[in-house]
Amino acid sequence: MLDLNPRDEAPSILVIEEGQIKEEELRSVKKSKEWLLEGIQKRNYKKIEDILYGEWSETDGFYIQPYPKKNSQIQ
Repeated sequence: MLDLNPRDEAPSILVIEEGQIKEEELRSVKKSKEWLLEGIQKRNYKKIEDILYGEWSETDGFYIQPYPKKNSQIQ
């Protein structure tokens, strides 16, 4: 009716949770730990432990949510 063509979207897969790599999920999308580390470094994250969670989608690529930064000025 509206002549809309929604694009097919691949599901997002949780590959990092609370600073830990979800290895089984990585295998399910046929990716390696090295691939994941390279991907987060390209996005200026130094360590997996700094990431609250990370998702991967063939459609959208990475979505990374880091842990909130602590404000040292608050007392």
